[in-house]
Amino acid sequence: MTTYETNWSREEFKAYLMLNCANADYIETDTERELILSKVDKEIYKHIHKEFDKDNDYVRLQKIANTAKRYGYTKNKAHVLLSRMKNLFMKDHDLGVMEEYMFKGLKRILT
Repeated sequence: MTTYETNWSREEFKAYLMLNCANADYIETDTERELILSKVDKEIYKHIHKEFDKDNDYVRLQKIANTAKRYGYTKNKAHVLLSRMKNLFMKDHDLGVMEEYMFKGLKRILT
């Protein structure tokens, strides 16, 4: 059984998580990309994006859950993180159905 462990830094985790949110509707807009790049280093973004592109939805969620657990995210930390993710979802001023499902899934995983 694969556990999908990562050795990401917190910055890499943030980049992967933000990419996951930006791609919830399978479209990563320029606005979303700019927001991510304003929060993480460009080289980290490129490196993590390559990994993200290789992973399927199940693997992505497993990696997110395992990394959050490894970093010991408390409910308070998770709520701060989720608030930031919601801002990303709302960047295009529309919380679509896929984005809403992704947000609810992340909330379940992280809290």
